[in-house]
Amino acid sequence: FPSFPTELFFLVLLKYIAMYCMSNTVPKEMSNLSNLQTVIFETSSRILEVKADIWRMLHLSHLRTKSSILLPLSLAKHQSQKLETLCTISSQCCTAEVFQRTPNLKKLGICGEIDRLLEASGGSCLFAGISSYIQRVQNLKLVNEGSNFSLNVLRADSFPTKLTRLTLKNTRLKNEHITTLGNLQFLQVLKLKDTV
Repeated sequence: FPSFPTELFFLVLLKYIAMYCMSNTVPKEMSNLSNLQTVIFETSSRILEVKADIWRMLHLSHLRTKSSILLPLSLAKHQSQKLETLCTISSQCCTAEVFQRTPNLKKLGICGEIDRLLEASGGSCLFAGISSYIQRVQNLKLVNEGSNFSLNVLRADSFPTKLTRLTLKNTRLKNEHITTLGNLQFLQVLKLKDTV
């Protein structure tokens, strides 16, 4: 679709949407589809701005796209109890406020300048400030789009403790840090893409 089809907003019984659209925005009217459980949205845009109030969509469990999602923060601090998949959000949205709203998150993808995650901690720990909120995450994907970033500060205790799948792309991971990943107790699948 060249733009988001407004006719969708009348299909209030929808539980699943998978679509390709050239739009770089998920309109706020999407919030009206209160029965939605899964949204898969593909676009040619690198950044996808979600204007829909996903925190009020009580049945939403999976929100997936390959673009970098910019999430809304409504004034009311609703928690999205059922949201288990959030892929792929912008690194600038990786805040305590966002992850406080997603207490049952199991699959998380982060795309953008990954060094933002380190800057928030003074360069000492990858997920400082949010690590306590993402402990249920089992599947984590980090896609770095920053040009000068190198994942040279890596501690196993900065990752979620229940992590079973980890994907690192364009992180320039150093060989000596692969041993650190071996300290992740439950890690079963490791994907390293363009890491050097």
